Amino acid sequence: MGRGKLKMELIENEKSRRLTFQKRKKGLTKKCSELSTLCGIDVCTIIYGPNNHTKDPSVELETWPKDHNEVIRIIQRYQAATIYKPPKKSSNLSDFYIERKKNIDSKIDKLRKAKYPISDELITHYCASSGDHQLGLLLRRLDLKIEAVKRMIEFRKHNQVINYNPHDHVDHLFDQK
Repeated sequence: MGRGKLKMELIENEKSRRLTFQKRKKGLTKKCSELSTLCGIDVCTIIYGPNNHTKDPSVELETWPKDHNEVIRIIQRYQAATIYKPPKKSSNLSDFYIERKKNIDSKIDKLRKAKYPISDELITHYCASSGDHQLGLLLRRLDLKIEAVKRMIEFRKHNQVINYNPHDHVDHLFDQK
């Protein structure tokens, strides 16, 4: 049976905290040893122990592997790899949100095109085949619809319901020839 969820907070009891540290450090170094042996890769851990509250308040330092020269070699190999080959893509929080916004905008565009597949084509065709007078009428009609929608929004904000037909005020504009 598995362990329950562990609260991630400082263990108040110092003796218990030190014991937990020792157990987890032992488990971590065992995992590093297994990973290195089974996969044939270089693994290095640097563990700073809890402060000694005796006369010497220096921090304990342990490494795996224990050989200091091997640790230095792995660290230098890592530094050389990161200097000559910077990460392919480095991002911060603002980059994450910019990318997320682009993805959402792309999805919205796809959904809009799926829902209204010919609307863009119709507008393009209408604008290309219409004269200035026709485009002026279309612009006037759209302006009237925008104004009507704004009025409807204002009325709804004030909890007033109105019966509104958006075609009542603008149909006569297209009847003229």
